[in-house]
Amino acid sequence: MVTYGDLMSLLLTFFVLIVSFSSIQEVEFAKAMGSLKGALGSLNLPKTELKLLRRDEPRPLSTFFRFVRKAEITSRTEQKLQYDVKEYNQRVELLDYVEEITTYAQKMGISDRVTTDFTEEGFLISMPSEFLFESGSAEVKTEAYPFLRKVSALLKRIDYAIQVEGHTDDRSISNEKFPSNWELSASRAVAVVKLLTRMGIPPERLSAVGYGEFQPKFSNETEEGRQKNRRVEMKIDLSR
Repeated sequence: MVTYGDLMSLLLTFFVLIVSFSSIQEVEFAKAMGSLKGALGSLNLPKTELKLLRRDEPRPLSTFFRFVRKAEITSRTEQKLQYDVKEYNQRVELLDYVEEITTYAQKMGISDRVTTDFTEEGFLISMPSEFLFESGSAEVKTEAYPFLRKVSALLKRIDYAIQVEGHTDDRSISNEKFPSNWELSASRAVAVVKLLTRMGIPPERLSAVGYGEFQPKFSNETEEGRQKNRRVEMKIDLSR
């Protein structure tokens, strides 16, 4: 009986420690995740509140229903936390790819023209039109092939939707091939999409959009602003 009693005590202590350790890890994990806000995008972690209950407090019948509701909220919170962890892991993975792309752009000497940035949906690669195309053309320059080949090699490792967007400045264009900036920007986006498919990216992950001059990032009142607005952007969407 003494041996049996010791065994039961040890088992009780063991399970108490397991519960206490798991609770501490969950709290610490939530704190660690919260500290990563702003580093890789907002994770929007749910706020938590700890409340100690006294044993001598009255427990009316409604307490039972509050307990059931609390269990439902806790379940949703755990699901949200799992989603945040998945999103965080995705952004860490993308951060490695962005670093590789940035390093390769520096080696090619185009880091001042090609930019990468994180967005709410995922991340963005922005390339000036002069780097990809001749003026008024929608045929990709051969000089841009090495960079696009490097980008496609990285994007083949991840299974996310990729949207290629064409943008122009506000100077109008009108000829037989491109009646407006919409046709020019859309044709450039399609040209990049076709090239990425030839480089091995599945076509079902790709889409092409032409915005013309209607989504400028800089003022078109200066030549520098117009040059920056003439761009092709690749948006990698984590949600798709």
